[in-house]
Amino acid sequence: MSDSSSNHSAGSSTPPSSPVSQSPFPYAVGTSYVAKRHIPPAPFYSDSVGQNDKYQAAREETLEPVTQQEWCLSHPARPGATDSSTTRHFTIKQSIRTGDQKGAQVVLTHDGFVAKIYDPLYYSFYDVDFPDLKLDVSWWAHRDYTYEVAAYQFLSGTSFSGTATPKYYGSWTIDVSTSTNGSEVVREVRMILIEHISGICMCDIDPTKGITNAARENIMYKLIEIETDLRIAGMNPKDNCPRNIMLCAPDNDFTRDDLRVCLIDFGMATIQSLMKKRWDSGPQLYNPIESWWSASLWVSWGWLPPDDKEVVDWVWKHWGDGGRDGKYNKMIRDWHEPTWPPQFTQEDIDDFRKMMGCTHGTKRTADGEEKTDPKEMLVTDNNEKPKRSELGFEKDESNSDSDKKSDTTDKDSVSTASSRYSDQEPDQATPRAQESAEGTLRPHATDKQHDQAMFTFNDAGPALFSQCDSNPHRHNEVQSELFPEPMEVEHADKAPQRDSGTFTLTSLGARVVEPAN
Repeated sequence: MSDSSSNHSAGSSTPPSSPVSQSPFPYAVGTSYVAKRHIPPAPFYSDSVGQNDKYQAAREETLEPVTQQEWCLSHPARPGATDSSTTRHFTIKQSIRTGDQKGAQVVLTHDGFVAKIYDPLYYSFYDVDFPDLKLDVSWWAHRDYTYEVAAYQFLSGTSFSGTATPKYYGSWTIDVSTSTNGSEVVREVRMILIEHISGICMCDIDPTKGITNAARENIMYKLIEIETDLRIAGMNPKDNCPRNIMLCAPDNDFTRDDLRVCLIDFGMATIQSLMKKRWDSGPQLYNPIESWWSASLWVSWGWLPPDDKEVVDWVWKHWGDGGRDGKYNKMIRDWHEPTWPPQFTQEDIDDFRKMMGCTHGTKRTADGEEKTDPKEMLVTDNNEKPKRSELGFEKDESNSDSDKKSDTTDKDSVSTASSRYSDQEPDQATPRAQESAEGTLRPHATDKQHDQAMFTFNDAGPALFSQCDSNPHRHNEVQSELFPEPMEVEHADKAPQRDSGTFTLTSLGARVVEPAN
């Protein structure tokens, strides 16, 4: 349920209530309507809505002198496109949520569908949090309508429709009569038709009483995967809370594998494909842990344990290795800060090692075949702390002729780049550096296409980290994953464009001293 609907539906005892209408309540049981097919404008956040075309909510001073009815009559629904040749007759059979200050009116029709009717006359005219502040209810009704239509159009034809979300039966408009000053005025009111979900609302269940741990865990497991899958698919539902979730299971046995968890409100949802100008990099969520490692609201509602570590351990237990069916990327847990959010997937680390040519975790047999050595690999089992091991770089003391460079220009370029590793000149080694070992670090494979790089060295061994243009902080993060111990490093704006060089190795990192001879 959107903020507007939920806040409006809550009402408030403090703000005055405007007389809604002198005519009978239009959404009473037994009332019939003829709905016409309607195509709404794009939602506000869509790229197709120009800055000058955006529907702006009215300012408080504009709303102050008018009543809600006067405002709704003078600010009718936004046009869109109406197809009068496509109609649908329906009669209201049952009220689900109707009445003054309830936001969108929700009713069950005689033919078994749910009609959600966005009538601004029945939204709350006053803000719940600021009771003296009036709201542009026409704007809010339009917003709710266009956001939900965009969401359901996105969901239609996907595997979510009819399972994790209700089936969608289109957007419509109806004519509603309103009495004012002794005369009848007809207003156009927008609505949608969706599947009726027969079950129990999650908000009607006390998770601390009358429900087993197994049932609660099964509900949350399914809910978390639904939200994650929607985000991966390109939709952010944004308002997942118990009042917007239906649970359907025979005999209300919520431990069943065929339990249906259904999200029923998308008044705040956004669709990634409609806002490519602001979000052009594709879905960025790959695992439930990335958004559910901390879920304080669900903890406060009693659906997750009150202990933060217990919640985090439970989430890692289920999705750290990619979930039951392996559909998510495996994640790397920071065992020094186990309750912190994850920074990398296992795929990130594997891609990085491949890019850098690391042979870490592999051994070559007598016949030349490379095989994985589990004892040498970085442990990613979520129940065991990662072990340190060599990262595929070697310390070369030989300075072989094949590595020697005599070109003065190359030497100058390395010296220039080396100064960026430190505030000191390359030939000015610090006392701490003089006490440490010197040698040549030669990566197994160089990476010259990236703009920046740095060398680091600690008790786990030396390593070259390259940063990509698209993520200027990536090298710091990769280091923190492969070297969990806190360690200061020194950076360079430009890495030496050569295979090897002489480095002074210290506990603070690696500094270029001079190019290889």
